[in-house]
Amino acid sequence: MRKPWNLSAILATCCFALISCSDSSDQPNTTVPPVVDSDGILADHSSTAEFLTIPDDFLVSAAADLNIFYGHTSHGSQLMTGLGMVQSENAKYDPPHIQERSADLGHNGSLGWEEITRAFLADNADDYNVVMWSWCGGC
Repeated sequence: MRKPWNLSAILATCCFALISCSDSSDQPNTTVPPVVDSDGILADHSSTAEFLTIPDDFLVSAAADLNIFYGHTSHGSQLMTGLGMVQSENAKYDPPHIQERSADLGHNGSLGWEEITRAFLADNADDYNVVMWSWCGGC
């Protein structure tokens, strides 16, 4: 059965990703609160201090409701490493289920990733409600 989208769960997942990408060691210690408008919430790397205010039920919902197929090239593994690091710092950041696929996604407009995605969803569409890919470059 396909699980419904949950805005709070998607937001929490984005927060996991952004937390894992922040490195304040070489950045000024400034924070910008997330922007909230009728289209949703935008929180980028400058909003990391605000992530501590994410309600626990959002985090629990993300971990329970999101099933993610995540394909990436080499640099995309940093997201997975970051999720592990965040969870080791605070167990309340239990990541959602993520099926990871590391592959050469091609370059110069190659659509190899599309074939991989369609084949995966043909067998698993009822179990996954998020698909995301990341590239290092060359696309």
